Amino acid sequence: MVNVHNEVYRRVGVDMSSYNQGTHWEQVYGEHSMVTTAEEGIVWAIDAHGQTWRWNEGQISLEEIIDNADHEWTWIEHEQLIRVDVGYNSQVVGIKDNGDALFRTGVT
Repeated sequence: MVNVHNEVYRRVGVDMSSYNQGTHWEQVYGEHSMVTTAEEGIVWAIDAHGQTWRWNEGQISLEEIIDNADHEWTWIEHEQLIRVDVGYNSQVVGIKDNGDALFRTGVT
């Protein structure tokens, strides 16, 4: 969830096996204008500058440190987007400000 101040929150205590809808919201580091999610904790976001980010679930690699990744988010280089959506099997679609749609391929 993103609030009007671009602060990102996630729901804590969600358990799909028992349909538990969680207990409370917890703020996540980062400032994004939109966030989209899919199965297995896959999260993508766009910041106020149109830069695209992927949530790392707290795992930070040496490559991400060298690339100046922000804590648990990794910056996805190349296109600036106004919208991103992630779906089944990690399929990612982005929309540029001119209306072009981009489909991310080669993701494992």
